[in-house]
Amino acid sequence: MSKPFSNFKFPIFLGLWVVINLLQAGFTQLDPDEAYYWIYAQQLDWGYFDHPPATALLIKLGTFLLPGELGLRFFIVLANALTLWVIWDLADRPQRGRALYTLLALLVAMPFLHLYGFIATADAPLMLFSALFFWGYRRFLAKPDFSSAALWALIMAALLYSKYHGILLIFFTLLSNWRLLRMPWFYAAGLMGAALFLPHLYWQYSHDFPSFRYHLKGRDDVYELEYTLTYLLNQLVIFSPLLLPSIVLVFFKLPFTDQMQRSYRVVVFGFWLFFLWSTSKGHVEPQWTAILSIPLVLLLFAHEHSRAFVSKTTIVLGLLSFGLLLIARVGLLLAWGPLGKQFDNRSWVTALESKAKQLPVIFHNTYRNPALYHFYTGQKAYELTTAQYRKSQYDLWNDEEELLGKKVYLVLDQKTYCSVCDTLVLGKKTMLGTVLEDFQVAEKITLEVLKAPKQARVGDSIQVQLKLHNPYPFAVDPNRGTFKLQLGLGFHRDGQFLWEEYGVPSVPLEVWAAGQEYVLNAKFRIPLKFRGKLDLVFGLRYGELQPTLASEAVELIVE
Repeated sequence: MSKPFSNFKFPIFLGLWVVINLLQAGFTQLDPDEAYYWIYAQQLDWGYFDHPPATALLIKLGTFLLPGELGLRFFIVLANALTLWVIWDLADRPQRGRALYTLLALLVAMPFLHLYGFIATADAPLMLFSALFFWGYRRFLAKPDFSSAALWALIMAALLYSKYHGILLIFFTLLSNWRLLRMPWFYAAGLMGAALFLPHLYWQYSHDFPSFRYHLKGRDDVYELEYTLTYLLNQLVIFSPLLLPSIVLVFFKLPFTDQMQRSYRVVVFGFWLFFLWSTSKGHVEPQWTAILSIPLVLLLFAHEHSRAFVSKTTIVLGLLSFGLLLIARVGLLLAWGPLGKQFDNRSWVTALESKAKQLPVIFHNTYRNPALYHFYTGQKAYELTTAQYRKSQYDLWNDEEELLGKKVYLVLDQKTYCSVCDTLVLGKKTMLGTVLEDFQVAEKITLEVLKAPKQARVGDSIQVQLKLHNPYPFAVDPNRGTFKLQLGLGFHRDGQFLWEEYGVPSVPLEVWAAGQEYVLNAKFRIPLKFRGKLDLVFGLRYGELQPTLASEAVELIVE
């Protein structure tokens, strides 16, 4: 093979990689989270309930150019290709021989570099800008001047616009090199990056910091040993289990003198320890450490380089891992097995569409299903959130106002109690469904707790005074519709929903005029099964459903 052709081996590999990912992107059905981010892209903004806007922007650009799943994922595929190119550059661009084949084997062995080669979630741009962050950091160390600081600042801002995990990458990189604090241009880079991130911070401020509230508090659960054990097991297998011995070895064999390798190792250890601590607050998703694929590839490559690439073991293990990952990707494409199950959604959406018969569809306590329904049918769907679930982007928008007084189709999980619902067998999914007449919109009606006891006994009835505020530009009649509105009380302990009760108002509920406030007195019963400290959340109940999230939590000691 001629030398000039050898110089094009990596670009040829990258071209083939893009083709494979484009085919996968075009023929694999959507994961529910992808559909949710597609909903983001329908209304571009500086921020969203769960994440910053980078993914929404990439999806918007792709769907402008191309239809369907391929359009939604098109720029994700390109972002992944650029990620691999940056990793190649960070590895000093090996052109041929054992060095190039080792790097390629490591790249194709990493599951997350496959997954975010076509899956459109917030982790895909995070991977790109994490790689670029290391690239910008290397440039800054070599030449700490205005241009390097400005470029690094732009990358850091993009990193944070991708996912909040980016702040950990910045912090642990600083931790690996405290001498950055002696460099004036480091402060300039930080200030410029923060300034570029201000629009998102202002969006958070103007929406009462929904993302920060959710990520810092809304995910807290009672500690279970299972969270820690699951996390440790996941971390052992998600970075290619066949390469695990090499990953362990590299941390002991490589010297700590190279500043880039030092940053890679501190970032890896920092992420692992941070999310190990996070298991004390709840379940940790495996993909939260996905960006470690980048420093791990570079550390493994550096280790092989230090040995002059004398062994073929890494190449063989990398190719074996690649073969297994290809089988898994075919499973996703054909919706086979447990991995493919979450990509098999078009059939149940089509079946539900025929059941709904053109009625607006409201999904109970799920933000994923209305997004999938909207994508595959082209008909907007809605979410009804209660105290048993978490809020989402649907709760920030006002789309539910379109449903006032309309006939709608309510869809619930099959485990939810609903005496008037029919069982819907939708291919491989089973749900519950019912038609609601004259739907009254009430999700954003708030209840302020004016008076409530601090202590009570099991079985007691407590007197509560609430201030109801109707923020809608229309009146809401609680006595109209199939599911009439009633006062409800949800009991929580350590963030977990336990039970709900009806409230008995002192006077019958009447029409709530637009923009008006009303003081309501009501009586609620304390269930016989609970003792100790409870959090009470008041809301409005649609018929038999749990109350909405209408009030702040109030503490009650039950004796």
